[in-house]
Parts: sequence; C-alpha cells; structure tokens
Amino acid sequence: MKVLSHKLLATVAAFAVSITTAQASPAFARQMNMDCMGCHYQTMPKLNAFGREFKLSGFTMTARDVLTSDASGGLNIPSNMNFGFVTKARAIGSDSHEMYSEIFDEAAFIFGGRVSEHIGTSMEFGEGLIGGKFVYSRETLGGRAGISYSMTDALGAFNATEIYSSGLYRPIRQFENRKGTNIFQKTGIGDGEATGVSMFISTGGLYATVGAYMPTFGATAESGLAGYKTLARAAYETQAAGFELSFGGYYLGGDVTKYANVYGQDNAINGDALDRESYGIDMQLQGDIAGKSLMITAGWVLANTYSADGNTSTSKQDNCGVSIDAQLNVTDTIGIKVAYMDYTDKVDTAKSSKNLSGGLEYNWYQNVRLALEYTNSTINNTNHNEVLFMSMIAF
Repeated sequence: MKVLSHKLLATVAAFAVSITTAQASPAFARQMNMDCMGCHYQTMPKLNAFGREFKLSGFTMTARDVLTSDASGGLNIPSNMNFGFVTKARAIGSDSHEMYSEIFDEAAFIFGGRVSEHIGTSMEFGEGLIGGKFVYSRETLGGRAGISYSMTDALGAFNATEIYSSGLYRPIRQFENRKGTNIFQKTGIGDGEATGVSMFISTGGLYATVGAYMPTFGATAESGLAGYKTLARAAYETQAAGFELSFGGYYLGGDVTKYANVYGQDNAINGDALDRESYGIDMQLQGDIAGKSLMITAGWVLANTYSADGNTSTSKQDNCGVSIDAQLNVTDTIGIKVAYMDYTDKVDTAKSSKNLSGGLEYNWYQNVRLALEYTNSTINNTNHNEVLFMSMIAF
C-alpha cells in the first residue's frame, strides 16, 4: 500500500498542476445567464429543483433574447452560441493491479438548448460518435408533458429525461466509482447503449415516463437487432420537514433478438441487455441541515434477469442488490460522502460483494471539480481496496 500511496500522491499533484483556472459557464448556463450551480446541487451534474424543471422543459427555458425566423422553419433560438466542453480525468489504483489513469475520460463537446418554443436538444460529440436527445415539452395539466427521442452509446435506457440522482441515469450519481457504490450501475440498469422514444409527464409532484427502445446506439440499430424493449419509470416528490423527498420505481422488459450481421456491427451490441427484465425502487432526499447541504440516495434492484451475451441456450443470469449513499457539504465547496452497496449474484455467489466507500469532493470553481474516493470490497471472503482520484472541467 505504501507504493500505491506514493503513486497516488504523485498523480494527484500532476493533475492539480494541469487544471486551468477557467471559470466560464457551460452551454446551458450561458442560455440561462446563470452560474452552473443555479441548476446543480452540491456538485455538477446533480440537479436541484430548478435544474430538474429546466431539463423537463426540454432545455427550452432561456433568459436570453431569442432569434426567430418563420421563413426557416420557425426556429426560435437563443442569441448566444450554446456550445460547451466537459471532460474528466481519473487515476485509479488498487491492491489487485498497478495504478492506471484515464485521461480525457468521458470527454465531449456539447451543443444544446432551445431550438423552438417547445423543442430543445442536448447533443454530444466525442470519440467519433454523435449522441444525444431531442425533447418536445409544453406546459399542461399544471406541469409539463412531452415526448423525446434519444440515442446514447453509454448512458442507459433512462437517459432521455431522468431527473433524479439515484443512478438510473449514469451521469447523475454521488460517486465516481459508479460500479463499486451504486447498485443500478453495478447491475447494468443505469448504463449501456440505448436508442428509443419515450413520453413523459411531470405534474403535482409526480414524474412518469414510458417508452420503447433498442439496446444499441444510433445507426447500429438496423444492423443487429429485431424488436424493441419497453421502459417505465415513475417517481413522486414531496416536501418533508424542509427537505425535498422523492420515492420511485422502474421497469425494463421485452425481448430483442439478433439477426444477420448485415454491417458487421453485432459485436458492439450489449448482449446482456437483449432480454433483460428488471424492476426496482429508488429514493432521494436533499436539503439543508444547519445551513449545510445534504443529499441521500438509495436504490434497490428487486429483479434483474438476462441471458449473458444474449446466449439464450445458457442458464439465465440473475443478480440484484441494494445501495445507499450520502453527501454532506460542510462548506459551499467541500463535501464528505459515504456509500454502502450489497450486491448479490444468485447464479455465481462467488461474485457477490459488500462494499463500503468514503470520499471527499472539492468544487475548486463552479466548473472545476475534484474527487478523492476509497472503496473496500468483500468478495468471496476476501478484502479488496481501491482508491480513485477524479478531476472534471466544464466550460
């Protein structure tokens, strides 16, 4: 562990020196003429109440002047250019392998915001891929309702309009070590390729969405799959003793089958997701204690069965589990966080694990975030340790 500690300190120092002092706001903040933290809670990208409303508006809310043109299709866009860039770099070390780093991990250019009065978009350009979503949203029934089309190479079936931080949507979670701390990420519920259409409604504290999707990315959908899957998600948010409290659940089901490898892209398809059936529940609590912000999230995967790599001739895989995590910001810029995850593999019990994690967050600037995390895992009566350092820059 002494060698690991020396390597970690050296890596942390190198990353700290390399970080710029840029304080410019990303794309959506420019559209709203607000600081980044106007939409986020504790750290980017976790959302506060206003951030959830902005996302459900289809990114159409704006504090800027808009440019209109009936002659060119009725565009109604902000007068500013909504481009942004987000990148993460990680250094990871454990007692089972040498330390390694992921430079520019999850790096992407982002273009997004209002396209017309009721249509918005968020598009990502990175690593030769173009992914994102288009959302039609309008005020109705005392809230908002709409429809979205989305495609992603990694962010999961709920990437279109998911607004909570429990991990059903890969980017919005408490810990960077997502598979060591979050049960939805560990079981593959909250990540992976997905292309589909969904409808949503948000009114009176209720948020719900239903849709159909294929577990593949964009253009590859026609090259390796037949059929589609279904998704459903509902959550109810209320106020309790000054805290925002939400309870919800999700469902994924439906079989998708492979057919002829027309374009030679079948290997890019996540076979586990082809016939996955899963359901579970989650919760989120956020608010202030003595002026210090607190967020607690939890998830429970009640069922998660699938054929490994899409091979239906083998026995079904079956895993589930529960996780809970919390972050308390002792100052506006420094947060302390803890997590516990209990993962159960019903087919291969040797893969089951219990994880205990802790970490520190430092928001150097509103768009520069640092995180240091430690996870202890007990797998098959053996302890494993992992340390992760992450830096994120958004501008």
